[in-house]
Amino acid sequence: MITNVFFITSVREHSDRATAMSMKSTLTSLVGLLIPSLSAIIVLNFGGISVEGIRPLFVISTFVSLLILIYTTLKLKEVAFLQKDTGQKKRSLFQDYKEIASIPEFQKWTSTKCLRSFFSGSLMPFYSLFYVEIKGADVTTIAAMGTVATLGALIFLVPFGRLADKHGRKKIIYLTRPFNYLSILVAILAPSPEWLILAAFFGALQTVSQLMEITLEHELLPEEQRGRVAGFNSFLWGLAGIPGPILIGYLWQRVNPAYLLILPILADLPFLAILPTIPDISMGESELYERRES
Repeated sequence: MITNVFFITSVREHSDRATAMSMKSTLTSLVGLLIPSLSAIIVLNFGGISVEGIRPLFVISTFVSLLILIYTTLKLKEVAFLQKDTGQKKRSLFQDYKEIASIPEFQKWTSTKCLRSFFSGSLMPFYSLFYVEIKGADVTTIAAMGTVATLGALIFLVPFGRLADKHGRKKIIYLTRPFNYLSILVAILAPSPEWLILAAFFGALQTVSQLMEITLEHELLPEEQRGRVAGFNSFLWGLAGIPGPILIGYLWQRVNPAYLLILPILADLPFLAILPTIPDISMGESELYERRES
């Protein structure tokens, strides 16, 4: 979340921002292209899909994360506007958020994303369970799904990022979102584990849609408030998802799990309904904070 704030603020031109964000994610995907296959090899060598087989992945992930943290702490420089001493009185997070949250468009944005976060975040631990226990996927299939999803992101991110800079973020969200729904439906109806790989490819376009959402959301705010408001929103969306896994776990044992996988689609519909009312600065629409000050 903070890396997105940093990167979006560093790209000064609105007409280049979605493309730049897409290129950043593409480079990240390039690094991650081999990760699913390497992970599968590690899991197989440590006993397959089990606690012992998966444990090394967490150890390696923690070690790599520490190395990245050390490197960025030493090498990363602050964005320009935060280096300047404006002489203004410091404001609290709650002052900033109170002003932003009073805007109707932002209220709708936050509340609908809270609803979606509740279901999508709650189901996150259960997707792999569904693939393995319900659809019969093995380690190789799971690895192939990760590789294909990454490959799809590599193919689509930059072209759609350029289209978003030219035609607007909202149009690209509407264009790519149905493929996420198609991905879920293919996974639910898959007659064999191999179909899950196709579902993963369709799901790659969800990365594009999410990236456009992130760009659009941060462009709604003054740059000096992006980090604080984004952090507070993440807190709200995370808070909304705390009881979710417990509820989903309870229902998982009592209803067809396929029904539960449809819930994120239903929860996403209110967000798509309010999206036309959200200003898109890339299309010359006014930013929310400009209207707040007028």
